[in-house]
Amino acid sequence: MPLMNICATFLPYCIQRQEDGRYAILNREYKPIGFWSYKHVKYEDYPVLVKIRSLTPKQATLISVHGKPETHQIYLVRPAEC
Repeated sequence: MPLMNICATFLPYCIQRQEDGRYAILNREYKPIGFWSYKHVKYEDYPVLVKIRSLTPKQATLISVHGKPETHQIYLVRPAEC
């Protein structure tokens, strides 16, 4: 998907848990939201990781486009207009 698409760059596509338990909220290019690059990004090198304390398997099921309870990587429902 081309990076010129504003939805592909600035809307969340998935949430990915890191080794330390924090999450990276990523766009469709697997870059942190707002990052506009084809280069590899090490998430820990930028202030983009967040703690999501109450993310349970039940909550993951509710926000997952696939309805899966896994909390390590959650693909989110995308708005229809993008």
